[in-house]
Order: sequence, then structure tokens, then C-alpha cells
Amino acid sequence: MPSLPLAQADAGIKVSTDPDDIRAESELIWAFLRRGRVVLTGLPGGGKTTALKRLAAQLAWDRTLPLPVRASLREVNMRGPQASFRDRLIAVAVRDDRPADRSVLTTEINKRLDEDGGIALLLDSLDETYDQRSKVVSELSKLVATLPEGVCILLATRDVAYGQAATLGWPSLRLRSPAAAESTVTAVLEAAAAQTLPAAAERPGWVAERAAWVHSALAQNDLLSETPLIPVLLALLAARRATELLPKQRATILAAVVKDVVADREVRRGNGRALGPLSGSDLHTATIDAFTSEAAEILNSQGRAVKESVVAAVAADLREPWGLPPARAATAARDAVHLFDETGIFVLSGAEETVAPRIALFAEIGDAMRIVSRPNEIPDWVDARIAGQQLEPLVLACTLDMAVARAASTALHREPGDVRLARSLVQAAREGAILDDATIRQICECLIAHVADGTQEGWQSWKDLLWLPVPAELRTSAEAAAMEHGPEHALVARASLELCFRPDSSGVENPQVLRDVLALRSLPHRPQSDGSTTLDFTAWLADDSLSRTQADAAEVLLDHVPHTAHLVAACAVEAPGGLQETLSRLLAERGFDDDVQAIHDTTAQKMGELTRPWLSNYDGSFHARFLRLVADHVTADLSTAQATLLDELADFVETMEMNAGGATRLGRQPNDTLRKLIEMTTSLYGFDHAILASQANIALARMERSQGNDPYFALFYNAQKRQAPDWSAVNDPEAAVQLLIRLLTLGPGQATFAAKSLWKAPIAEQAAPRLRDLLPRLTPSTRHQRLAAATLASLSSGPEPDCWVHSRDPILRAVAASMIMPMSRESLTDQFRHLLDDRDGHVQEAAIRNIVRAQPPDLIEILTRVTTRPTPGWMCLSCRTVNPPPGRTSCSKDNCSIVGANPAKLASESLQEAVQRVGRT
Repeated sequence: MPSLPLAQADAGIKVSTDPDDIRAESELIWAFLRRGRVVLTGLPGGGKTTALKRLAAQLAWDRTLPLPVRASLREVNMRGPQASFRDRLIAVAVRDDRPADRSVLTTEINKRLDEDGGIALLLDSLDETYDQRSKVVSELSKLVATLPEGVCILLATRDVAYGQAATLGWPSLRLRSPAAAESTVTAVLEAAAAQTLPAAAERPGWVAERAAWVHSALAQNDLLSETPLIPVLLALLAARRATELLPKQRATILAAVVKDVVADREVRRGNGRALGPLSGSDLHTATIDAFTSEAAEILNSQGRAVKESVVAAVAADLREPWGLPPARAATAARDAVHLFDETGIFVLSGAEETVAPRIALFAEIGDAMRIVSRPNEIPDWVDARIAGQQLEPLVLACTLDMAVARAASTALHREPGDVRLARSLVQAAREGAILDDATIRQICECLIAHVADGTQEGWQSWKDLLWLPVPAELRTSAEAAAMEHGPEHALVARASLELCFRPDSSGVENPQVLRDVLALRSLPHRPQSDGSTTLDFTAWLADDSLSRTQADAAEVLLDHVPHTAHLVAACAVEAPGGLQETLSRLLAERGFDDDVQAIHDTTAQKMGELTRPWLSNYDGSFHARFLRLVADHVTADLSTAQATLLDELADFVETMEMNAGGATRLGRQPNDTLRKLIEMTTSLYGFDHAILASQANIALARMERSQGNDPYFALFYNAQKRQAPDWSAVNDPEAAVQLLIRLLTLGPGQATFAAKSLWKAPIAEQAAPRLRDLLPRLTPSTRHQRLAAATLASLSSGPEPDCWVHSRDPILRAVAASMIMPMSRESLTDQFRHLLDDRDGHVQEAAIRNIVRAQPPDLIEILTRVTTRPTPGWMCLSCRTVNPPPGRTSCSKDNCSIVGANPAKLASESLQEAVQRVGRT
């Protein structure tokens, strides 16, 4: 199959730019250019090599960007020490170019490396240098020391070599899971169809059938979609077989991927690679044997095995079937371990080189495949896996071979109370394993007994129970067991059993129980088996017993009980998204269009009320407009580093808080105002406007090329916020103050920037009167009011904050409590004691924080007194509702859930720290 264009096969992989924020992501190119030198990590099979190819293509497409030079460090290292590291790197990079071009490219690369001429080294496969990793990183470090700062470098590696890569001191980026794996699957299948089917008209249907199978296979386990590798392997498998011959069950799908694709693909990709002396027709079978042996040894070692023990286990399994002497068997085993490490199936890690599966399913399916080929070992293997609680390979093996299912059934008969084993057999049955009637009854009895515990875990067994054909004679005991969970759970259980035991498809014996279950909105959570009443959030999310029963009940009622559509619609209006969609579809299919429209309208109204406050102010085009205004100035010549990293512009937008909430509210200001703001900030914080203009033009070009704002938001990474305004550099302080006062009425970020710029500024004569006039207008936003008040109090002259001690506004009293001097000599002032005893809890908290900073001699005594006070009232900092004493935990106003002040708790925490501090001294 030919190579696929990235434009067709792009899986939509971005990089995570902040490990502490799952929302922080970017296109690799913009994150890379902002940082200049980075380490790129990702899961094996996650697409690092393809990401580097894509990055190289993007850089090469634009002559204003650094020239990409891509090389595999594995190949660089294999060239030996005869030439310098730099020469070897360049030789590998130009190896595939035309002979006539190599000399020209080599000269150009060297020139750019020497003269800071705009170049990006994209270095792949550090992890594949194995025991040479430290040496390779050392050589790279020495090369970097000789290069100009404008040379960009990206080093890609799997996690196993991150420790060595981290010694370079560069920031890291990590590839995320693919957002559009279906595009890659479709591209692979379309390429295969073009080679397989001469008639173009037949290809769309052929592709669609196989794409649907791949989607179904991926849906069976979310982990399979973590990287592009498995979707691509499934697409290749689908392309090789007729649709009727494609496996349907999870175990057979995984086994087919291993047998038909993994071994064959990796062996062929190895460019003549062999396993020791094994090659040719023996290689495929030997690779499968090595795969299953390595998987079994990993599981025998509880999921992570020492490399040498894996080599010994694989060698033992290869020795006899292939007639290999011990030394050659060990060589073949070592080659196999490296093969599966490089492909990201079983991954080496750590200085001790332990082996673990990248996805546990690889080891589990390998272990299952191995045991079904050894029927005499099945009973002992089943017992070992049950004893070790390694039940996933048992589930897979039950599906592959009935002999394993029979052995597992025998084990359950010996231990009829083994709930884990019973639930595993349910899973095996769901995936296609065949169980006899006696085993099904045994499983049901075990699960019903567990349901009767009345715990969260017990209810999970109820869900499993419904996947089986429950014997009729166990219905009464099942209902009784569900009663232990309370009336709501019991109702769900009765409805579920009513649906299970319907005599035929033409009616229902007890429609009322189905009507009643539609009226349920939720199930109360049950205690855990250890007696804890804490909600297991994961189990709660996974509990679909109510929604599943309601969906089934709705279908039966709509088909067999008249005048029930309104009940289904009422349930849908309050239902979560998935159930609402199902119920709406059931109504639409039966012609209840008015009910469906009512559901849609009600939901739209709710969503509109939820999203309108924060969506109404967002303007995605403002970022480009702002940069165009910055660029409207005389430009400067930039160095390579300045043109790549854009540090001056990054610091500028960071200083102005342009990534803070509500920043786009600046977009409502006229261009003339924004120009004045840009000029003022440039002067006040010492930015070079000519450099800003040049860099803004570059950022705009990047945004236009990416057709989005990623290049803009990439600016904020590692940007330095300038903190010290220089008012002597401002030509018109009066105009500057007017601008900043306006900013105090905009978003939180711009208000913060304005407060910082005015804080203790030597322009009190101009700023103080305007701030006093502004304060009453800011009362709707306590945050803005607090910022403005604190800024006013910071100025050198004026009665603030002392004049606020007796103010009617608790926000102003809280600012006073934060800023006035609490002590005279070594005791609290009467003024400050008044604030410490204030009727508003937020004022008390501000006073506590101030006094903790002051550290009076009697701090412990003061804090101790505060901890014993009753909870005071407090004004809500969101809606300004006054909550009288004793203060509630959250605001009393409807639809406001802001948590209130708790000065006693703050005092207790501060007291604990004070006591510890005294103890240390």
C-alpha cells in the first residue's frame, strides 16, 4: 500500500501544553515555535514519528519558518563514531534526497547552524538507542552548546528515555489521543480499495462496510483508541478479509490483530530483521510464539517483568519447537523483546529495563492465545489466574475456547460465592462464550446473594444479573434481594424483571410498574461494602441501571399501552443527554412529533439560560484585530530567535492579561481607544513597539495559516509578566489614568492590569478623584469594587482606607481590614479590633489574614478566641445577598450556591500553623 498523504489520513493529534490542565492543548507547530527547544513524549504507537513528518511539512511549506531537518537518532547512532555527531546527523537527514541535492543541502544546513539562519532540528527515536541513550544525549548536549540560540530543536522519545532527555533542561510536550482516528481509518481503507477493486463504483460501499466494523471493534474498549496505531491495524485487518470473515467478538478481534497484522507488519517493517537464526517462512509463526510467551511471563510477574526473565521465558518456548540450542534461542528471544518494545506492544522502561504492556490488553490476549494452544495446561492456568485475580485473560480465553469456559465453570462450582469470578463469566458470556444451564444458574445465585448485601458493589451485580437468562424460579429471590437497597432500587428491579419475564412480545402483565419507573429521576446512593457512605463517583457514573430500564420500559409502553407518550416525554425532559436522545427517537419513530418538539424546546431553553451569560461576551475574531492594531507601527529587523519565539509580543499580551477571563470585552472598545491603550502599555512597561509590530505581523500570518487562534494562545506559554510600571516614561499621565479607569470596568483580567498599573503610582492627584468617583459604579461586581478600592487605598495621599472602617459596605470594610496597620507598638489598635469583631464574616477573614501577617506577640491567644465564636452573617460576594447569623454554608438566594465566610475555620487553620511555628523555634 502506498504512503498516504497527511491531509487525507490526519488523525487530528494535538499536544498537551500543561500537564495540570486537561483542556490545555495546541497544534504541535505553534507550541514548538513558542518554546524553541522541547522534548516531545507520547504513548508507544501514539504517532510521534508521523507528528514529526507533519511538523516538517508545515515548516517547509512556509519559507518564513525555520528549515526542518529531520533525523532518527537510532540511525545517527548506528553510523558509529568515525564522524562527528553533527556530521552523522546531517548525513542521516539528507540520506533519502537525490544525490545531486545532498551536497547543496549539507552546505545549507551547516551554514544555518553556524549563522543562526533559521533551522529546526527534528530528532526522533531517542528511545530506540537503548543502552546508548545517555551517550547520545551527551553528544546532543555538546552539539547544542555550539549552536546559536535561534536554532530550534525538538527531541521525540517514548517515556522510557525521558529521564535522559530531561537532562537537557527543555520543556516537554505530550501527544494527546487522536481526535479524528476515523479519518485515518477511512484513508487506509480507501487506499486499499483503490488497489483491491478495479471498479471505482464498488469502492464506497466496500469502505463503508469495513469502516463500520472498525468502529464497532473500537467501541468495545476505549483504550484501543488512545493512539492511532490500533485503529490503523484494525483497518489493515479489515482490508485483508471479506466482511463476513471479520471477527465480531473482542477476543477474536484482538487475536486476529496479533496474528494477521502485528507480527506480519512488524516482521516486514524490520527491513530484513530476523529473530536470531529464524527467518523466512519460520519468522511469522516464531514471532507469534514469542508474543504469547512474553505476554504470559509479564502476567506471571503481576504485570511487569524483568527483561532477563522475559528473555529466558521466550527462549524456553522457542527452543524445542524450532530445535534451537540455548544460545541461539536466547538471541532470538532478545531480538523478539526488542521488536515488541520498538513497536510499542511490550515496553522496556527504567534503568533495570523492566517490561510491561503499553496496553494491558496486549498481554492479556497474548496470555489467552498461549493457553488455548496448550489444552493440558488449561485447568491449572485457570486456577492460577483466579488465585491471582487476573480475570481479564480468563474472560478472553473463555471466548476463544469452550474448554477454558468449562474449567472456569468448574472453579465456580467449587467456590459458589466468588462474585468476581461470577461477574467475569457474565462478561465472557456477553462476549460470546457459551455457558451451560447449570453454570448460568450458579452465576445467578451468586449474584443475587451479592445484591442482597444492599451495598454499592452489590447493586453492580444486579446490572450483571440482567445480562443473563435468569431462571424463572429465581425471580422471587432476586426481587427480595433488590429490596435491601430501598424502594427506588426495588422499583427498578421489579420493572427490569417485568421486562425480562414478559410472556410474549404482544403485551405486558403489569404496565403500572413500568409507568412508575419512568417517574423516577435518580437512585439514592448506597453505602459501600466497608460501611462507608461516601459515594464512589466512578461507580455512580457507570451505573446505567435506571436509564437502561427506563429506555426499555418506554419502548414497551409506547408499543403496547395506549396514552403513555406523555409519560415518556415527561421522563425525557428531565433525563440526561443519552437517555433523552433515546426516548426522543422512540417517540419520533412512532409519530409523536409534538412531544419530541416539546422536549427539544424545553431543553433548548434550559441550555440557553445556562450558556448565555458566558457566551454572550466572547468574540473569537478580537485576537487578530488586536494584533493588527499592535502591528500598525514602524517595524524592526528581528533576529532568528526573535522571529521564532516572539518573546517581546508574548510578554506584552501576558502583561496586559489578554488571556484572562473576559479579555475579549476589550473588543467592544473602538480602535482609537485600543491604539492608545497599546501605546500607553508600551511606554509604561518598557516594550519596544517596533519589535512588537514585527512580531505581531508574524503571529497574524501564523493565525491566518492555521485558520484559528492556536498561534495566539501559544504566546502565553512561559511569557513573563512585567510588574513595575515606569510612570516617568508616560507623556500624558492624565490620559493614561483615564484609560486605566475605563479598564477597571471591563473584564477581570483588564481590571487587574489597571489596578497593577495604578498601584502606589506617583500620580495620586490624577488617579484618586477618579477612583473615588468610580467606586459606586462598581458595586454590582464585588471583585471589581475590591480591586478599585484597594488601588485607591494604595495611593500616597487620602483618607482611605481608614475612612472605611465604619462604612455600611462590607467590601470597603474588608479592604480596610486588609490594609490598615493592625498594631500600635505590640498590641492591636482599637480600630483593628473593631474590624476583627465585624458583623460580616468576610471582613473578619480579611482581618485575620492581616493579623497573621503582622505576627503580634499574642497571635495564638487572638486566634484561639476567634475559633470559639459563633458563625457570623456575611454578604454574598456574587449576588450581595446578606445572609444573617448564624451564617449559612452557602448563599440563601435561589440559584446562588456561593460558599460563604467561615472565620472560625480560617482562624483554626492559622492557629495550627502558628503553634507549629512556635514549636519549631
